[in-house]
Amino acid sequence: MSSNTKQGLIVIGLTFGVLACWLAVGTIRQSRLNEEMMVSSVQTGLEDLFDQCRSGLKDSNQHHKSLVEPSDIRRVLVGADGSPREPLPSFVSLSDVFIPYDTIPIPTNALFCVVRMPSGRLYGITGQRSWQFVTSETFATWHHQALKQQAN
Repeated sequence: MSSNTKQGLIVIGLTFGVLACWLAVGTIRQSRLNEEMMVSSVQTGLEDLFDQCRSGLKDSNQHHKSLVEPSDIRRVLVGADGSPREPLPSFVSLSDVFIPYDTIPIPTNALFCVVRMPSGRLYGITGQRSWQFVTSETFATWHHQALKQQAN
């Protein structure tokens, strides 16, 4: 094989290598952008959930009560037929939504609702309407229930 042919093959190999790296970086970047958009829509949905639950807590004197029942959260998220309702985005399965077993005082630092993203990351909102990443340790110690149990 002549040296010109070897050099040509090296140039072609390097060109393909650079192209492959460029495509990989672009794919990773697009994946991160998609995850950020999904997280943003879940955050908006959880904030809407909190606001809807909170607005439904006015008593007959139009004063805000200070407790949210798990059934209040469930009523906002699940229709009478068991289908998901707004405010969470459609890519969130009811089996990936978690609510507390206990009544939640408002305001509080306690978790109000947690969503497991398709990536496996957990995000939640507290009784102070504070958005946060939820660690697996926090999730494991939080007394919660899945909004919908998965079929076995």
